Amino acid sequence: MYGNQKGFSNGVDSGESEGDYNEVLPVPATAQEAEDLLQQLIQETRSLASPSGVNLVAFSGGVDSSLAALLLHRALSEVPSPSHSQSNSHSHSHSHLHSHSHSHSHSPSHSHSPSHSHSPSHSHTHIHSHSHLLSHSPPTVAAVIALSPSLSSSQLITARHVAAAIGIPLWEVETTEDQVPEYIANEGASCYACKATLYTTLHTVAQQSLMRMGMDNSKSREVTLFNGTNADDLSDPSRLGLLAALHCNVVSPLARLPKAAVRAVARVAGLPNWDLAASPCLRSRLAFGVEATADTLILVERAEEMVRVDMGERP
Repeated sequence: MYGNQKGFSNGVDSGESEGDYNEVLPVPATAQEAEDLLQQLIQETRSLASPSGVNLVAFSGGVDSSLAALLLHRALSEVPSPSHSQSNSHSHSHSHLHSHSHSHSHSPSHSHSPSHSHSPSHSHTHIHSHSHLLSHSPPTVAAVIALSPSLSSSQLITARHVAAAIGIPLWEVETTEDQVPEYIANEGASCYACKATLYTTLHTVAQQSLMRMGMDNSKSREVTLFNGTNADDLSDPSRLGLLAALHCNVVSPLARLPKAAVRAVARVAGLPNWDLAASPCLRSRLAFGVEATADTLILVERAEEMVRVDMGERP
């Protein structure tokens, strides 16, 4: 099991009843109400985080995961510490964290777009970090974005910009869902396969971080994974990735907020993408049964980039 067995998505722990956590909150009617809700969410997120371990947010650069990242960053960065400086520096520090999974060879340090290499190899999990990679004292807090053929170059650029605005370290890690048959088949199980791979990778990275800090990596309580799942997502039965989050004990601090409330809180929090349109992964553009191979996803990205250029919407 990954992380703490608590979170708003399943109504566990924190002394509240399941009904309290499943209750959808109203959309703030004023900026002050949104600010009050923001402060409430920061406090709640602090109670869900690991105070002496690793806290990672599955990050895409969209408004939901961005707000989750901001909540976690603010919740755990109030104690003065040199390692928690909110610098927007884009210094490119590197680290190689060992992974026993197959890994594609990406080179994010050489380009602003993820490389779509098709040659899997037994290698370390390469993490490219914007800002510091690891805190010298716990807790460690970071946003983690998955580099795979389903991530567009424009989305990666957006994610880097938003993470810098928040002040949270951004870790870019390689994931291998494009090697999973259920993902490639694109017949209904792709989202689950993708998220299961993502959360497993995040857990591995977090445990390796604990080892680097000299902590006992056998204690799963020292690792907490977060995502940006909101109340509207939870009402959508087609989102099988939610099952992967449940199976991996991922915490969802926005689970009681409808999308409109997420945007309202993100706006008062100063997120630059508070009104950004949703941008699902490239695989979601494919019709049911069209195989989600790396080559196909590259073609999808190129086609969308051409449309953006024609419409004058190039980032």
